[in-house]
Amino acid sequence: MERRLPALLFLLALALRLAYLYEQRHSPYFSTLVLDAEEYAFLGAAFAKGEWAAGAQNTYVHGPLYPLVLAVFSLLGAGLTALRVFQALLGAASCVLVYWIARPLFQRPTPALAGFFSAGYWLLVFYTGEVQAPTLVVFLELLLVALLLRHARRPSLGQALGAGLLLGLLFVAHHTAVLLLPAAGWSLWRGSAPQPRRMLLAGALGLLAVLGLSSLRTLFVQGTPLPFQGAWSLYLGTNPQADGTPFARQGLDWQRLESLPHEAGMGGTPGEKARYYLGAAADFVVSHPADYLELLYRKFRLFWHHFEVPVSEDLAYYQVHSRVLQLLPLGFGALAPLALVGLAWGWVRRWEHTFLAGLILSHLGAGLLFTVCARYRLPALPLLLIFAAEGARQGAAALRQREMRRAGWWALSLGAACALVFTGVNPREADPVRSAWLQGHVFMRRGEHALAESAFLRGLEERGPDADVYNSLGAAREWLGREAEAEAAYRQALALAPDHARPRLNLGKLYLKQGRLPEAAAEMKTALDCDPPPPAQYEGHLLLAQVYQRAGREAEARAALARARSLAPR
Repeated sequence: MERRLPALLFLLALALRLAYLYEQRHSPYFSTLVLDAEEYAFLGAAFAKGEWAAGAQNTYVHGPLYPLVLAVFSLLGAGLTALRVFQALLGAASCVLVYWIARPLFQRPTPALAGFFSAGYWLLVFYTGEVQAPTLVVFLELLLVALLLRHARRPSLGQALGAGLLLGLLFVAHHTAVLLLPAAGWSLWRGSAPQPRRMLLAGALGLLAVLGLSSLRTLFVQGTPLPFQGAWSLYLGTNPQADGTPFARQGLDWQRLESLPHEAGMGGTPGEKARYYLGAAADFVVSHPADYLELLYRKFRLFWHHFEVPVSEDLAYYQVHSRVLQLLPLGFGALAPLALVGLAWGWVRRWEHTFLAGLILSHLGAGLLFTVCARYRLPALPLLLIFAAEGARQGAAALRQREMRRAGWWALSLGAACALVFTGVNPREADPVRSAWLQGHVFMRRGEHALAESAFLRGLEERGPDADVYNSLGAAREWLGREAEAEAAYRQALALAPDHARPRLNLGKLYLKQGRLPEAAAEMKTALDCDPPPPAQYEGHLLLAQVYQRAGREAEARAALARARSLAPR
């Protein structure tokens, strides 16, 4: 049976993932990509055309590896369904890797339990269907861990070099993987006797080979060897308004954060933006140490809390509309307390256990340094599931052997872990994604404007007044031909946030369509003052050119058009 267990794990995990994909094939999100998924698809299409610099300054995905995978599928003529099936295969293989990693390190049935936990963990199944990098990142990380542990048993230069290459690929997939370097380097050193320096050098060469190519590409497209998105992510999690989550939606919050370097006179190049965000984050830490420590504590609680913080995915929709996910009982709240018990009881028993615990701490460190959400926490989950299985085994063994004192300590530890996992965070306040708002935008893109209006109204009912939702509601009503109601919704958005450029631009376009040219020009000029980054400036000047042309002011129209062309020469 033990020989067949990896195959059984793979087939079970694959069946669950394929069943989920089949069930969701008619979901509005399945064919309509939004937010990060849309950015990945955009970059993947650009890479397939050989346009390596496309969108480099205005996209915020974490690394080019996943867009490269999308480009390969595009060049092969395969669509997003084929990509999702490929991710299902990767996810199933990851469950087998979890089993293989745990098998030589823990007693039975811990390895098998860990594998089955991975197969049935709902969020690992969910990300199979997303056009996002987590499934690939999890697979690469588990492959790295398996290779490092194999190297420790049978050291070789090839395995050390391969570990460096895998760590480099992880960095290219998700830049916070650089925080795995201390634990991976220590494992390579500790498991490379009697030639640790030679093996460590081989690993470093593999890592630098990948990082060198990645840095050259970033230098070419952004003008800096390190991507400015890292500095953006640092500031997103380290500023006076930060709450520990990626709170900024692509709306008002996003506009305000992007405008800061321009308002400080720093310009708009990636290097200038990176310097601003790094400096502003450091200034917050130095100037408000008590607030920063409180923020770190909140991030710590968010990392261990049972609530899965969405970042650009509508988790709430799938939890309601997917029977496959509803049938999977395993969530963070069920397994995190067991994982904490397993960590407390087993992380110092062998150096390999300490290595796995160090990797988990690396992911916790990434959360403390940047932000915490379901997607960013996901790479730590397979390792946590191994310790969850060990925690369950420890408790069952104590009860089976009637060691009441040991069982009592186990129960006490589990109770303390549950207190950490189920308290300290209000899920309603930790949800930066508005499910109804996101659904409304999907319906808008599908041309289903009446459904979009209903979704936006539901969002206002559930969450209360919101400038972004009112702006979107106005756009839906304008498409439905109800211009007076659209104008009222835009006005409500501006009453809540007078500096919100998007409803001003939308209002200006509505006035332009109605021939109310002075009002249109006034709204567009105000929008230009509110949102200095190039994309909004380009759109605003282009619209102003149309207003001036309609008004017969040809010289001003040419000047506005020239300004727009200078901001987006392509």
